[in-house]
Amino acid sequence: MNAFFTALAFKATLWALILGVASMLVPSVLPRWRRGLALAGIWGLWLLPFMPAVPMNGGQHGMSLPMATVSWPWMTWAWALGAFIGGLRLLREALQLIRCTRKAHKGCVEGVEVHFSAEVAGPCMTGWLRPRVFLPEEASQWSATALQAALRHELQHVRQHDGLHRLAAAVLRALFWWNPAVHALCSIYENESEVCCDLEAAEGVMTRREYGHLLLAHACGHHTMALAPLFALRSSLQRRIERLITVRREAAGVRMARWMMVAGLLMLSGWAMASIRLSPDASPPGATMEPSEAMLRLQANPFPLEP
Repeated sequence: MNAFFTALAFKATLWALILGVASMLVPSVLPRWRRGLALAGIWGLWLLPFMPAVPMNGGQHGMSLPMATVSWPWMTWAWALGAFIGGLRLLREALQLIRCTRKAHKGCVEGVEVHFSAEVAGPCMTGWLRPRVFLPEEASQWSATALQAALRHELQHVRQHDGLHRLAAAVLRALFWWNPAVHALCSIYENESEVCCDLEAAEGVMTRREYGHLLLAHACGHHTMALAPLFALRSSLQRRIERLITVRREAAGVRMARWMMVAGLLMLSGWAMASIRLSPDASPPGATMEPSEAMLRLQANPFPLEP
């Protein structure tokens, strides 16, 4: 495993871990802040390859990792193979999505253009260039309140540009298939996005408790989705309903401590990304020198103080 991939793997793990912990330290009553920190972590991972991994000459200070400690070529091939398989899976899901879009028939509900499809079991949104809202064919039989709440939920995904963000997260999952910290960070973003849309859907349409009952009833009627991959992924339903119904009040001191830890973790992440680099390992005993260096040493005067 060469120096670039070693630095990328180490930094990605550390970055995802710090940003994931920081987002979970934010109070649960602020899902938008949690989502924002998780998004910063996801898009920050995309910028890591453009950050210098090997220090230039000049004696830069900071933590250094010797290259030779993780020089296993087979790890690079294993990484590439896993990423290739993940890419094939994403391609298959994209083809399924195209097929579903072609088979669906368009309609208009509450002034919003939607696609009715028999291949989806519930409301969902997909697409990042041209976001589309999908509804199951039996949605025409839903009550007006339930239909309006479903549309508000999916349209909030559109306003949040979740199609683009989820695509970025899906590609990261494929590239870092071996990294649990990256998967956890992407899951935090997906879960908090669903909570943000739940709060928007219940606002002005029904009470939070009624919307929670609606989610539960829908889950009992539809246990699986035919096309889950690039659609709105389901977070833990129990936690979503708890976040809707239960509003946990925390003392001012606890909230302040949470935000102080979040600020500390953010400063730690910035310092780590700027200072942790790979440095060439020390030459082992018996290693040969470059010819130019050897000639300079031979021609040097061993007794510089003599005339």
